[in-house]
Amino acid sequence: MLFLTTDMIREAEARAMENVSAVQLIENAAFACYNEIKGFNSFRIYCGKGNNGSDGYQLAILLRRDGKRVEIVQVEPPQNEDCRALCKKAMDEDIPIVQGALFPTEEFECSVDAIFGIGIKGEIENTDIIRAIEMINSSGTYVVSCDVPSGFDSDTGKKCAVSVKADKTITFTAPKRGMLSNESVDLCGEIVIAEVGIPVDYNAITQSTCVPLTDKLASTIIPKRSRYSHKGTFGTAVIVAGSKTMSGAAVMAAQAALRSGCGLVKIIAPSQICSVLNILVKEAIVIPAPEQEGIMLPELSREAYDAIQTADSVLVGCGLGKGNHHILIKNILSAASCGVIIDADAVNALAGKLDIIKNRNVLLTPHVKEFSRISQLEVGDIEKRRIQIADKFACDMGINLLLKGARTVVTYGGSNKYVSLNSTSALAKAGSGDVLSGIIASFAAQGLSLTDSAALGCYIHSKAGVIAEKKIGAYGTVSGDLIELIPTAIREITR
Repeated sequence: MLFLTTDMIREAEARAMENVSAVQLIENAAFACYNEIKGFNSFRIYCGKGNNGSDGYQLAILLRRDGKRVEIVQVEPPQNEDCRALCKKAMDEDIPIVQGALFPTEEFECSVDAIFGIGIKGEIENTDIIRAIEMINSSGTYVVSCDVPSGFDSDTGKKCAVSVKADKTITFTAPKRGMLSNESVDLCGEIVIAEVGIPVDYNAITQSTCVPLTDKLASTIIPKRSRYSHKGTFGTAVIVAGSKTMSGAAVMAAQAALRSGCGLVKIIAPSQICSVLNILVKEAIVIPAPEQEGIMLPELSREAYDAIQTADSVLVGCGLGKGNHHILIKNILSAASCGVIIDADAVNALAGKLDIIKNRNVLLTPHVKEFSRISQLEVGDIEKRRIQIADKFACDMGINLLLKGARTVVTYGGSNKYVSLNSTSALAKAGSGDVLSGIIASFAAQGLSLTDSAALGCYIHSKAGVIAEKKIGAYGTVSGDLIELIPTAIREITR
């Protein structure tokens, strides 16, 4: 599955309709939406004049037949045959239909946006449509958009002056190219990809492509676990982390690695925090490292060298603080025969010293400010073209890159790029990056490539964040909650 343009979607629809009727596709789309929102009891569905409106009318019929309270707001009169027929069918089912210029009076739990779909280009000028969108956004209800939020350009990701802000977008067939933009994060909310019977010939798509991370994709990547196994079966991850004031970073990375299925975790940390780590991560082996005032020195002890040399993955950087970490990275790369994940303070230490990692089996995991420091590019420029810039950097350096953000990008450069569509402010907490790196190190230790480990780790991390937001709330979630929810996220992928 890839991110598609409007033209690609329409071409696929035209081919599909050689074998299936438009009515069947409408029913499929409506049923996909119904399955996502049937937990609510009352709905106000805003219907446009075309295909998206048809989906809305059919959805209203399904919900009404399920005993739900439903009201339709007819934003514009139907203008194609299918839409007119379904509008009449909804009236025959005694579903109330309110004209778009009037404010409905009853309260509803869920507002459904079925006004435009992928058809919008340019600004909206129709005052009835503008008013309907304002009604949706000010309703105080849970908002769901069919295919894409109305007012959102599905190709460019730009929004109109007035656009629907959805809590969930049920997008049909494939995610749209515009969903890669930063603006899409707040407009689309949670994105659900629904198959509606429109096959896509991905082999015919030759443009530079991005692959969305989904449950289905993650289930094909995640290592299978044999019952006939022992701790050595699932690898050893070595985590080089922590400092006098940031022992928690090492704790969270190690706990996340263990919760993600790694067989054995070893922590290399400054000697003065080792007793704390032994208490907080009982399952890990803790190896003291030389230090100065609580900051790890770059020289490796014999025990640390042996641990890195025999590791299945190495993670360096979480909570190291400021120090000569570029030398530490060089020493680790000299000792390691496995993939090395470089995060946080270790990333910052590479500014001006990128030759250390060029063409090595490493994964960098910077957020945009860290990436700005090492790439010497402005944050604003990176955000405008984050996928292209991340891909070029990885390609030029010959490394793996995970560029964090609301639309996290994973790339090895030149090959398929993975993009996460899960986004929640629950992840915007101290320690969240340490949890992510620990998950990645775990899957690398279990035998996945750094690229696949990064893609799978990113998806499980973001999925845990979405689960946490639903269970705890975005305000109250802390990074420790994410660790506890890693098994839940994995179970949802593997069930």
